[in-house]
Amino acid sequence: MNTVNNKKAKETRKKIENAFLEMLKHSDITTIGVTDICNEVGVNRSTFYLHYNNINDLVEQIEAKMMKKLTKEMNATEYLKISDSERYLLPYLNYIYSNQEFFRVFYKYSVNNKYETRLEEILYSVIKKHLNYTIVSNSIILDYCLEYYEAGIFTIIKKWILNNYKETPEEIVKIIAICTTNKFINSK
Repeated sequence: MNTVNNKKAKETRKKIENAFLEMLKHSDITTIGVTDICNEVGVNRSTFYLHYNNINDLVEQIEAKMMKKLTKEMNATEYLKISDSERYLLPYLNYIYSNQEFFRVFYKYSVNNKYETRLEEILYSVIKKHLNYTIVSNSIILDYCLEYYEAGIFTIIKKWILNNYKETPEEIVKIIAICTTNKFINSK
């Protein structure tokens, strides 16, 4: 009996989350109310409040799930040379691309920029894993290199998200490779 209730609760949460994400495609977060979500899903307000404290709690729980999945995806990446950016950044970009509506919407509506900070932390850990493995042994230099490299890559990814993914993940990796090598300086 408990398993059935857990399964039903998970299904209800998923319906609420999906309805909310769908509504965000067409409405500003400030105009979406609990009643709107409940009407869309076909549940009572009490059901919503059984799972979430308010809209911000819903947003934070969705963000947490997505960041957990992204972290898991990135932790599975093998150690590669920093010059192999396509092989270690592509899973990160593919995950964002396959969930592009979530990332576009939540980038725009993130609560207290926690989402952006968490994305940067995940990217930083991915880059550190590969940069540390390959070229830098001095920890002070490593910290500066990581900060510089991550900030540039993150800015490109942020622009890609906010420009509605006009390029493919593969094209973004190539852009990052050009910007982070001497190809950028030598290109005309």
